[in-house]
Amino acid sequence: MKDESIARKYAMALVQVAEETDSVGLYLRNLRYVVNMLKRLLKFREAVMIKSSSGEVKKKVLRALFAHKISDDVMNFLCLLVDREREEYLELIADHYSRIVCDLENIVEVEMICAVPPTPAMIEQIQQYLARGKQKVVSLKVRIDPDLIGGFILLLGDRILDLSIQGQLVQLERKLKKTPLILKALKSEW
Repeated sequence: MKDESIARKYAMALVQVAEETDSVGLYLRNLRYVVNMLKRLLKFREAVMIKSSSGEVKKKVLRALFAHKISDDVMNFLCLLVDREREEYLELIADHYSRIVCDLENIVEVEMICAVPPTPAMIEQIQQYLARGKQKVVSLKVRIDPDLIGGFILLLGDRILDLSIQGQLVQLERKLKKTPLILKALKSEW
């Protein structure tokens, strides 16, 4: 299991560098780009993350893949991770970096999972509802899950707001299971 405190320290250090150069958003986009590319290129990721590969080979591969696509500072940061044998922390560092940036910029990241793409008006309503009474901007990311019957699920940090039809059916089932005495009483009066 990866040590969260190590990832948090690297993320905080990168935020400090980014603030000095007024590049917080750029670094965030660069980190997300690298992490997403590594997820898509699974074989490449395995090659870069394998401990038996030398640090220099890993850095050459990173430079070849990301040259002119990310900032020099982020590239240097990736190479630093390789030098210190911390490259397996990259995704976790990017997550911590994102959280720190959201805190700095008063942004709340929310993921919306729905069966069909929501309309722009629906997205706006949900953002306004979630932002009410808060001094934060809501960043809503939409993920389509065709397995949902209808409705949607909102993921807000460690909280889940399940407004899907499936979730409502589960809640109804729980309520009905909690009230067997009422059901028996109703049956006896009929």
